[in-house]
This record gives sequence, structure tokens and C-alpha cells, in this order.
Amino acid sequence: MTFSTYVLYMYPNIINHVVSGVPQGTVLAAILFVIMISDIDENIKSCIVRSFADDTRVNKKISSDEDKNRMQEDLESIYKWANDNLMKFNDKKFEQMTHGTLDNVTIEHYKSPSGDEIQIKETAKDLGVFASNDLMFKEHIDKIVSV
Repeated sequence: MTFSTYVLYMYPNIINHVVSGVPQGTVLAAILFVIMISDIDENIKSCIVRSFADDTRVNKKISSDEDKNRMQEDLESIYKWANDNLMKFNDKKFEQMTHGTLDNVTIEHYKSPSGDEIQIKETAKDLGVFASNDLMFKEHIDKIVSV
């Protein structure tokens, strides 16, 4: 699918063809984006993928080293999906968080599309809420109370 966009005010005679993504600033942009990413989890075998607008979370219960490998494989499937759909993730926004106790499993960094380690965090902001790995939301509550 291609879209023709027109820059009306500054450059009325220029037509630019967009070969991927969705047109910015249109009423349909949000709907087209949702349609575009609707199959992001199509090849995911063992993780739960949740998306809201342009935020995506990949979750999996990790009980063994095999589970960690499966999680990385599913991440690789998502990276392949992005490449196939001419989309690029912002690796700097990737965050890794662990909840609960891990018996006989060591925490290791997962890899981003570029092969870099994803930063392990104790607190991450998700849809405006600061969630901590102990699920106590202390940082979020402190920020709300201090306002």
C-alpha cells in the first residue's frame, strides 16, 4: 500500500510517495497504524505480546534456561516482523524487568535488534504508571503524592 502526501502550505507542488508506515497527522493515521501492527504477534510461540498504540510489551514466565531461550526466540520473531514490514524499533527505549523470585535461573540481558543488551531496570514507566519489579509502585505513589 502506498500513500501520496501533499505538503499544502509551504510546498504546494511537491508530491512525496511514502513506501512504508502510515501518513502522519491524518485522522486515519492511528487506525492505519493499529492495522499495520495487528499481526506483530503472529509468529510468537511462547510469549504474551501486548500493544497499546505504539507501545509493545512482551511477557513470559521464566522458570528455566529453556524459557529464557524461547523468550529471545520470540523477540527475534518480532524483530524479523519489523524488518519485513520496514519498521525500525528504537533500541534505546527497550527495557527488561523481572518480577518475583527466580529459583535456579540467573537473570541475563536479552538482546535488542542490533544485538546490544537490553537494559535491566527495577522500575519502568508503562502508560503513565511507574511499575517496580517488586510490584509495590512506591516510585509512582511518591511522584503522585509529591505533586
